[in-house]
Amino acid sequence: MQQQIFHSMISSRSVKDKSPHLGLGLYIVRTVLDHHDGGVSVQNLSDGREGVVFTITLPVAVDNS
Repeated sequence: MQQQIFHSMISSRSVKDKSPHLGLGLYIVRTVLDHHDGGVSVQNLSDGREGVVFTITLPVAVDNS
Protein backbone atom coordinates (compact mmCIF):
# COMPACT_ATOMS: atom_id res chain seq x y z
CA MET A 1 0.00 0.00 0.00
CA GLN A 2 2.81 2.45 0.80
CA GLN A 3 4.20 2.63 -2.73
CA GLN A 4 0.70 2.42 -4.23
CA ILE A 5 -0.32 5.75 -2.69
CA PHE A 6 2.02 7.60 -5.06
CA HIS A 7 0.08 6.39 -8.13
CA SER A 8 -2.72 8.51 -9.57
CA MET A 9 -6.27 7.67 -8.58
CA ILE A 10 -5.22 5.92 -5.34
CA SER A 11 -6.06 7.16 -1.86
CA SER A 12 -6.00 5.35 1.45
CA ARG A 13 -9.66 6.20 1.99
CA SER A 14 -10.79 4.82 -1.36
CA VAL A 15 -8.85 1.60 -0.75
CA LYS A 16 -10.32 1.14 2.73
CA ASP A 17 -13.96 2.16 2.31
CA LYS A 18 -14.42 2.40 -1.47
CA SER A 19 -15.40 6.10 -1.23
CA PRO A 20 -14.95 8.27 -4.30
CA HIS A 21 -11.74 10.28 -3.84
CA LEU A 22 -9.50 11.49 -6.66
CA GLY A 23 -6.28 10.31 -5.05
CA LEU A 24 -4.11 12.82 -6.91
CA GLY A 25 -2.36 14.61 -4.02
CA LEU A 26 0.67 12.37 -3.47
CA TYR A 27 0.90 11.58 -7.19
CA ILE A 28 1.25 15.32 -7.88
CA VAL A 29 3.81 15.69 -5.06
CA ARG A 30 5.94 12.86 -6.48
CA THR A 31 5.64 14.18 -10.06
CA VAL A 32 6.73 17.71 -9.10
CA LEU A 33 9.63 16.41 -7.01
CA ASP A 34 10.73 14.06 -9.82
CA HIS A 35 10.89 17.05 -12.20
CA HIS A 36 13.17 18.82 -9.71
CA ASP A 37 15.43 15.77 -9.20
CA GLY A 38 13.94 15.25 -5.75
CA GLY A 39 11.97 12.49 -4.14
CA VAL A 40 9.41 11.53 -1.53
CA SER A 41 9.28 8.44 0.66
CA VAL A 42 6.90 7.10 3.29
CA GLN A 43 7.59 5.07 6.43
CA ASN A 44 5.35 3.73 9.17
CA LEU A 45 5.91 5.26 12.60
CA SER A 46 8.49 3.09 14.34
CA ASP A 47 7.13 3.48 17.87
CA GLY A 48 3.98 1.41 17.29
CA ARG A 49 1.65 4.39 16.91
CA GLU A 50 -0.72 4.64 13.98
CA GLY A 51 0.48 6.89 11.17
CA VAL A 52 3.30 7.50 8.73
CA VAL A 53 6.15 9.92 8.12
CA PHE A 54 6.68 11.45 4.67
CA THR A 55 10.22 12.54 3.80
CA ILE A 56 10.78 14.98 0.94
CA THR A 57 14.23 15.47 -0.56
CA LEU A 58 15.41 18.16 -2.98
CA PRO A 59 18.92 18.84 -4.24
CA VAL A 60 20.76 21.93 -3.09
CA ALA A 61 21.40 24.47 -5.83
CA VAL A 62 25.04 25.36 -6.43
CA ASP A 63 25.90 28.97 -7.28
CA ASN A 64 28.39 28.83 -10.15
CA SER A 65 28.96 32.60 -10.39
